[in-house]
Amino acid sequence: MVAVSVLGCAHAPPPCHKGPADDVAMGARTGAEGAKTGAKTGLEGVKTAGRTVGGLFAGGSQEAAKQWNDGKKTTKETAKDGSSDVAERTKVPRCEE
Repeated sequence: MVAVSVLGCAHAPPPCHKGPADDVAMGARTGAEGAKTGAKTGLEGVKTAGRTVGGLFAGGSQEAAKQWNDGKKTTKETAKDGSSDVAERTKVPRCEE
């Protein structure tokens, strides 16, 4: 149980940042989170395209449109969730000296 807690916090941002070295680390974490969000959102877009083509063959243009709209909603939710994760990475205040 303790190992799970430690591993879960391994990538958590520090409570505050002191200077340029911490700024660089914070930028790297933010960039990594942004890349992860982009990959997840892109994958959802590819899934949507695949489902749309499948819907076209299975049920015609109406089914394709339904699959497209459902996928569009899922992709938008994925992007929104990811953007809040990226924004959270930037909320590390400066340490008081």
